[in-house]
Amino acid sequence: MTHGAGEPSSRKLVCRLIKPGNFLLDVLEPGFREFMRAIRAKAGRNLSIGSEAAHDSLITGRLFMHILVVEDTKNLALMLRRAFEERGHSVIVVHDGAAGLSYIESCDFDAVILDLMLPKLGGIEVIRRMRAAGNVTPVLALTARDTVHDIIEGLDRGFDDYLTKPFAVGELMARLRTIVRRQMLQKRMVLQVADLVLDPVSYEVARDNKTINLTRTEFQLLEYMMRRPDAVLARAALIERVWGEDSNIEENTLEAFIRTLRAKVDANYDLKLIRTVRGVGYRLSEGSTR
Repeated sequence: MTHGAGEPSSRKLVCRLIKPGNFLLDVLEPGFREFMRAIRAKAGRNLSIGSEAAHDSLITGRLFMHILVVEDTKNLALMLRRAFEERGHSVIVVHDGAAGLSYIESCDFDAVILDLMLPKLGGIEVIRRMRAAGNVTPVLALTARDTVHDIIEGLDRGFDDYLTKPFAVGELMARLRTIVRRQMLQKRMVLQVADLVLDPVSYEVARDNKTINLTRTEFQLLEYMMRRPDAVLARAALIERVWGEDSNIEENTLEAFIRTLRAKVDANYDLKLIRTVRGVGYRLSEGSTR
């Protein structure tokens, strides 16, 4: 999926999680039903053990990466899009810095490929605004400028790595895997609310040092809530994040999963963590009562 120069669609950009096979994938923009069906179809294919996509899976912990390419040289942008798609990744391509920043501010990407010399908003300014806003998405810079000063400035501004044009696609892929792997390791932080502990990488959950066995959907629901302790989470938001915006899941299905989570997480403890906020949704909070 490629977008031309300028601002993305005027429709509100929505990041949501869908379940392609046994993995999670971030996808962008409502209305692209055919695109999402194609992604799901791809996820169902078996990857050979020696394939680069399978190698990416072992390194990043997910089968697909969702990548933003911000590059104004259209032939190079097209080449990168094809290279990523051939390796099983989803990619958004834009051709100017302002459009790239709009996507970065609206959606979560696994990595950003960012040219330095861009129309409307330069790459250095894009990364400055990203980091100032607290966005730590890995960014690989592409530059035709190879002076030590330019390289140091870019790295000081927050680029995770850089490549000087022209470059080999294989080297770009290797550098991208490295910065994404580094980010994944940093994100491995175990989540904890009171005595409830969740490891998002090993898929282990325990309370009071006692293991809790959860289904995949229960785990996703609990992880989403634990990443937002004390926040009131609307039912619609929970459904969209766990099942996907186009899943047709009803609120009573969500309520059923909340009941099973409570039975596993709260039933044997005086301290109840999962609380209903009437008319809105749910909150996971230390010391809360229903």
